[in-house]
Amino acid sequence: MNHTKASSIIYNLFNKYSHTISSLPSFSYNNTQLYYNSINTFVKTSKDKNDLYNKTRENIIGAIINNKVPSNYYVYSLRWNSIKKNIHEYISLLIKNVSNNKDIVVNSIQCIHKGGRGANNDFDIVINDCLLYPVEFKFNAMCVLDCPQFVSLGKPSLYLDIAFEPWFYDNYLSQIVNYYKNNTDNNHNNDHTQPILQLPDKDTYIKTIGNNEVDCMKKFKELYKSDLDFCKFCKIIDKKAIKEFILLSNLNISLLSEKLSKSQSNKHYMCYKNNVFYYDTLNPDLYCISNVCKKEPTNFICNTKSGDQLEVKLRFKNGCGLLFPSFQIKQKTQKIPSIKELKTILKNHGFNTIPMLKKDILNMLNEHHIVY
Repeated sequence: MNHTKASSIIYNLFNKYSHTISSLPSFSYNNTQLYYNSINTFVKTSKDKNDLYNKTRENIIGAIINNKVPSNYYVYSLRWNSIKKNIHEYISLLIKNVSNNKDIVVNSIQCIHKGGRGANNDFDIVINDCLLYPVEFKFNAMCVLDCPQFVSLGKPSLYLDIAFEPWFYDNYLSQIVNYYKNNTDNNHNNDHTQPILQLPDKDTYIKTIGNNEVDCMKKFKELYKSDLDFCKFCKIIDKKAIKEFILLSNLNISLLSEKLSKSQSNKHYMCYKNNVFYYDTLNPDLYCISNVCKKEPTNFICNTKSGDQLEVKLRFKNGCGLLFPSFQIKQKTQKIPSIKELKTILKNHGFNTIPMLKKDILNMLNEHHIVY
């Protein structure tokens, strides 16, 4: 067979395959239309489409578990087939960890979607109609420590001795309004097309600002997206205001601990990165805050019963200084000491033979359960 004929055959086969792929029907699941190429959200990241992509990923996971995906998707796509295989491997690992390695005969698996403002996890995975596991999905992470947060709490004022929303309104929102007004007056004296920015009613602001979209702040957000100078000023105000507020205020560690314990205990994490699903969980003692040991420009650093630290970050989730104030909470990662410091730790524990490479030193420390 000559080269031209072989190329023609390959070309025709590729066209036939492409036609088959493009003709695969979409399917409806959980009030969402999913397509053959929806699986590409597991390799795509987009900050501005993060919520949409994550919703699609969660629906794909649920559709696979609940056997709602057309069988041809698995026939023609290695990626769909691989994701399916890895999801079921994760479920096996979940059952193994929860049951302490006891053998459980699996007769049925169901995924119940729980995501939403009032939910504490993305879905419940139910085994044999009786074993229920709350599961949180984390994209692009091998463990919870890799994530920007393990929980986001709205209405941060509930856990503070000073209410943040009225404080920000009284001290800083007017600065954003005045900046834009002065900037507009100086640069657009005869331009009547420029939008007028006004301070919203205080009661309305306080009642609604804890949402992702707020009518009284709609013009602020439009300017934030369209006016680069305005956006930069909002970021300056955001940074300055939160730093000042952190210094002025105090956490109610009792209320925050209670909230974390009630909402996060018994949660299992489904972490995903590079086509692999990883099982992870957090120590429940992490949710019991002992004290605030440090204040940083945007964070309260808290000691916990587990011996680890929590980073409680105050931030606006939708536009700096504008919408949706919340606490973004994560376990604070500890800085790994230098090679010299690690070698000293080994020497202090009586080791005479010490590896040269940092990874070998860390392996030795971990094997002997030595804290570093």
